[in-house]
Amino acid sequence: MVTPGAKKSSHKCCQKCSMRGKPMTDPIAEPTVVPVSRAAAGAIPEKAATAPKDGLRTIRVRDIQPEQKDSRGIKITYIYATNADQYSIYQAGEVMIQFADDPLKAAIQRKSILPISSARAEVNLLTQGLACRMICDRQVAYALHLALDDDLEGAKATMAAAKNFVLTKRAVRGRFQYLKWSFGTAAVMMVLLFVVGRFFPFQNISNDFWLAGIAGLVGAAFSIALAIRNRTVALDIDLLATSPTALCAF
Repeated sequence: MVTPGAKKSSHKCCQKCSMRGKPMTDPIAEPTVVPVSRAAAGAIPEKAATAPKDGLRTIRVRDIQPEQKDSRGIKITYIYATNADQYSIYQAGEVMIQFADDPLKAAIQRKSILPISSARAEVNLLTQGLACRMICDRQVAYALHLALDDDLEGAKATMAAAKNFVLTKRAVRGRFQYLKWSFGTAAVMMVLLFVVGRFFPFQNISNDFWLAGIAGLVGAAFSIALAIRNRTVALDIDLLATSPTALCAF
């Protein structure tokens, strides 16, 4: 005879056995959706869309403003020329161009300045350390402006004038450097002859070899100074070419 308590216990055992056969559902498996406001969504940066591949900042023509930074992170100091969203020529360490926002137009613009790119690089190199660099930079900027406006011949002429101007300045500095080394060499040699003459003097002044050498050095120095305009010397950027020539002048 089965008691009521035994029936209840057997019924509980059957329920436990049936629960063991069924897989338990994971309460965390259900996706959790958290609502985000529009303001919070706009504050989240889109790194994949704004991160440049080449490490440069992505800017547009309208972003080129004085005291701002260009795509290289260098501060813009002056704006030479700008044309809506087509291009902007500015000064940021050197003369730079912000091409059109449209990639196709930017490619055409890059191609249009290629004929003067070599002269532009030479002028940028030659103007390093010159006080007249501002003048040369303005000429370079004007040449780029002409090239971007499809006046290639005018751009070439302007760039050639800028190159000739800076070469003339470098040649003048090269002549001064030549004179400096020449006069320095003459001064050192005259001091040496004077010291040697004090230790080994000549009794007869007409046979004084040391005094004659000093007089010859003075005459050579004046001769170099008078003929320097017609002498071809190296530019002041080539010190190894200027100094040996000046030393061999004596």
